[in-house]
Amino acid sequence: MTERFFNTVVKDYSDNAYRFAYTLVKQKELAEDIVQDVLLKLWQEGDNINKDKIKAWIFSSVYHKAIDELRKVRNFVEVEEIKEVTYNSYSPLREELNKYLEQLPAVQKSVLLLKDEEDYKYEEICDMLSLSMEQVKVYLYRARKQMQQLIEDKGNLV
Repeated sequence: MTERFFNTVVKDYSDNAYRFAYTLVKQKELAEDIVQDVLLKLWQEGDNINKDKIKAWIFSSVYHKAIDELRKVRNFVEVEEIKEVTYNSYSPLREELNKYLEQLPAVQKSVLLLKDEEDYKYEEICDMLSLSMEQVKVYLYRARKQMQQLIEDKGNLV
């Protein structure tokens, strides 16, 4: 992997990878560490990674690393809640939606965020999370239904 290609990949995907990691782990420093570890691994193993699927590899690696870190944290320490950084700007609506997102299982939340927030195609999400097309569609459907139910239970947000 050339330095130029690596720098282009970092420029193109690091911000989105950080937002994705942060949404999963809810800690700024941990999300930064996850992305840094993934990018370091990319630099070290870049010649063995299919360059056509580099985005999928990055997001898949971030996802798996985040899940590993969450398992470690849950096993050893109770993490205090940290207010989320939103994708756009702060709004009470966004904050309420983020609370509902937290109630989803990790894989459903990941699929929902990748599809609806990051606007990835189904095929890309399959590659990123190592899921079949059917699994992605089922997780997305379930996540949307659960979000809808949570919103209806609370009452209209708007």
